[in-house]
Amino acid sequence: MPKFAPAAVSRFIKSEAQAYTDLASAYSSKKQQDLPSAIEKHQARYLEDGNMGLVKLVSAGRTKRAIQKLTQTFLTLSLADIAQQVGLESAAEAEGHILRYMHSICNSELASCVPCVKCLCRQ
Repeated sequence: MPKFAPAAVSRFIKSEAQAYTDLASAYSSKKQQDLPSAIEKHQARYLEDGNMGLVKLVSAGRTKRAIQKLTQTFLTLSLADIAQQVGLESAAEAEGHILRYMHSICNSELASCVPCVKCLCRQ
């Protein structure tokens, strides 16, 4: 909310959009379990609003972003370590996420560009 918005408007928005405020807070939280907890807590509201698909995209995007940040920081991190850091079940699941991430780079779905990745991707 803009700082110049009246307090009454801010209170009304906070009370009506609490499910979405919690989702945003959980997304930016460093604890991996916060996002699934927030989604589960407010699932009825998201379904009622017809936004459950969007919420699922937010969850998948968080996983992708967490893997992206880890691979930018630790280029030699093992799949098992990535899975553990991101909160995935196994190294195979981490590998699947990384392959989908690389595929999306190859198809120019992401705004960022990694030099020479296109030559590594099969099209």
